[in-house]
Amino acid sequence: IVTPEDRERLREWRGSFVADGVSEAEAKGQMVGYALGRLRHHKKITDVELKAGNMMHEDVSRYYALTGLPSPSPRAMDPNRVHGLGGEPRQEAITAASNKMMKLETVIGCVDQQGRPVRELLRRLVILDEDAENWTPTMVGHVKRGLAAVAKHYGITTGEEPARVLT
Repeated sequence: IVTPEDRERLREWRGSFVADGVSEAEAKGQMVGYALGRLRHHKKITDVELKAGNMMHEDVSRYYALTGLPSPSPRAMDPNRVHGLGGEPRQEAITAASNKMMKLETVIGCVDQQGRPVRELLRRLVILDEDAENWTPTMVGHVKRGLAAVAKHYGITTGEEPARVLT
């Protein structure tokens, strides 16, 4: 049962998106429903960088799921993805996910120059789904540099289909 208060809150929520330059139709879509998508919507990142970030999120989430670690992302709580207990994951799947995660960490680590700004900002944006609306242009630049490296790692920039191992 939807109360009048719930309707008013929804109207205010949608209005906040409209005030941010998002139409009501766009507010209903999934692009502005997560931090990376909002960056794309505001044209701060490209489609290639968006796709790289989404693929990175999938791989990291798979790693967390297979190794038994709780996923640190609010997107992990998707009721449409809840499945029954299927037993223990296969060791090959765990090893493949761990290897992919280590390669991804290496790619991102090679982009970092001083400290860990690229790694930390990518983690905050892509994994933790932290809103980047108030980030400085320098912070967004670090993210773009990291996403460009991730896109190259996945083979997105060359137009070839990225190598995906489904286990």
